Amino acid sequence: MGTNKDAPFPYSIIEGAGMGYAVGLLGSSTYHFLKGPTGARLQYLTMKAPTTAGTFAVWGGLYDTISGGLAHIRHKEDPWNTIWAGGITSGLLALRSGLRPASAQFVIGAALLAGMEGMMILTERGMTHIKEASRMGPSSEPSPEWLRRGYGDRKSNDDKDTSPPDMPNFEFK
Repeated sequence: MGTNKDAPFPYSIIEGAGMGYAVGLLGSSTYHFLKGPTGARLQYLTMKAPTTAGTFAVWGGLYDTISGGLAHIRHKEDPWNTIWAGGITSGLLALRSGLRPASAQFVIGAALLAGMEGMMILTERGMTHIKEASRMGPSSEPSPEWLRRGYGDRKSNDDKDTSPPDMPNFEFK
């Protein structure tokens, strides 16, 4: 869910709750429609979907509150805020069941959000690599020679391409 960087802190809580409700309503409508009894699927959907969507809204609002509070306390906006906010939110919502289930939910929530943050960081690094490669141009593409070396197809020095490299482009983009 994450905090919207454009919205100020109090509005991001409302936005998080609204997004949680929307996601919960969309997902639970599909789920409860398919799960409902054959003759009364729409009635089952209208009974169950808003309740499930409300729990998603509570999770989203509490998550954004804690995430914004951690960012304010730490004076940093980094993945640790997201991980801690996910764990604390899951733990607080499970606190009604007792301390042991709440601590288990804390670990599960933090682990899930750590996994999502890790995937986002890896994706961001990959996209940065692609942007840098496209900025350098087609002459900087790696040759598949490293692949051939591992499989025994070795080139002799006579077969090497000795043409000079392309002229550098000094245009500033």
